[in-house]
This record gives sequence, C-alpha cells and structure tokens, in this order.
Amino acid sequence: MIWRILAYPLTILLTYYLASFVQAFLHCLVGHSVFGRSLQQTHVRSHHGLYANDLLVSDQYTDEEESLTFYYVIPTIILVALAYFLLPLDILLVHLGSLALTFYAHVYLHVHYHLTNSWLKRFEWFRRKRRLHFVHHADMSKNFAVVEFFWDRVFGTYEALRA
Repeated sequence: MIWRILAYPLTILLTYYLASFVQAFLHCLVGHSVFGRSLQQTHVRSHHGLYANDLLVSDQYTDEEESLTFYYVIPTIILVALAYFLLPLDILLVHLGSLALTFYAHVYLHVHYHLTNSWLKRFEWFRRKRRLHFVHHADMSKNFAVVEFFWDRVFGTYEALRA
C-alpha cells in the first residue's frame, strides 16, 4: 500500500527529469551539433535567426520558424513503449500524464520566454529561467535546457547569470 502511494509522486518526479534530460540532450545533440546536420541548420537559422541579439522577445511568438518539435516525438514513443511493457497500468497512466504535462510545460515556457508581455514575468523563477535561456541565445554552446538547467550542469554546458 505505501509503495503505491510513494510510486505516484516518484513516477512524476522521474518522468519530469527523464523528459527534461531528453529535451536538453536532443537540443544539444540535434539542434546544435553537426550530428543534427539539416536539423541543426534549420534550428539555428529559424529560431536563433528570429530571436537573436537585441530581438529576444516580441509582442507575439513568431511561429514562422520551422518547428523541430516533431523530432521529440521519436524518443517520446520509445519512452512510452518501454513504459507500456515495464510498468503496471496505474503507474503507466501517471507516467503518461506526467510526460504530457512536462512536454507542454517546456513548450509553453519556451514560448513565454520570447514574449514581451508574458504574464509570467511577475515571477522571479520565470525571470531567472528566461535570462538563463537568453544566455543560450548569446552563446549557443551554453544552457541547452529550457526548464531544468540541472542537466546543463551535468553536461558541463551551464553558464550562470552575470551580475
């Protein structure tokens, strides 16, 4: 009984960190290395081309960029398939819900990082993460994460905010 009670929050936590790892790792590997080839060129040309230098925010998020979000579906399918075969149904459902919410949070926060008048600006945690993300726009070899900069510390790509 206690195992089941602890299993839900543990599943949520592990899913969050696993999904944030996949996001940061793929952003680094596919979005900013020669391994990604045309995907890397697309990402740098579109997203970093639209949001560069002093133009890091706009009144509305520009969806002219060629989205590479689809490429995150492949590892997501692998994670879901593994979970399907390894987890009991209730834990699987918690995992799937957490995966969906984590993915949504990454996309939602990333969009709001680039909005001039985001409603989230009132929160210090958001302003800090936004500034860390803008470090990445200034130096594309740093701060690949969108939400969880823990992974950048692990990868050795973290750059703290300057005073």
